[in-house]
Amino acid sequence: AVVVTDAFSCVVLILGAAIICISGLSEVGGVGALKEAIASKSWTQDHLTLLPPADHSHYPWPAVVLGLGFVLGPAYWMGNQAIVQRTLGTRSAAEARASYVFCAAIKMFFPLLLVLPGLIGIVLLEKELGSPGETWDGNRVLP
Repeated sequence: AVVVTDAFSCVVLILGAAIICISGLSEVGGVGALKEAIASKSWTQDHLTLLPPADHSHYPWPAVVLGLGFVLGPAYWMGNQAIVQRTLGTRSAAEARASYVFCAAIKMFFPLLLVLPGLIGIVLLEKELGSPGETWDGNRVLP
């Protein structure tokens, strides 16, 4: 029952995020229009940079990759009891390995599904948000 519930919630969450991304992109005018709109703002110059310089003052990517990829990632996958119990509940070692590979493949798309709505929100809610540095009233931008 837990596996069916997890599979259903996974499909619903990924489908919902994909629908938000697709409808947001169509509202903005596509990927090209999103890139242009983000690049045209003076305070979003790094928003579309995948790998900033290694000595970037706010986001040094080697620290992020080493910290998240090699320290926190394995600790999460091996120490989270919800994941471990589901792995131990499989019928064979091959199924357990396949479930980890499948989950890793799904997690490759999560950054896109998490970051893209934020970038779309910057473009669509520009007037409501105001300028960066000023206080943003959450009641004006959230339903």
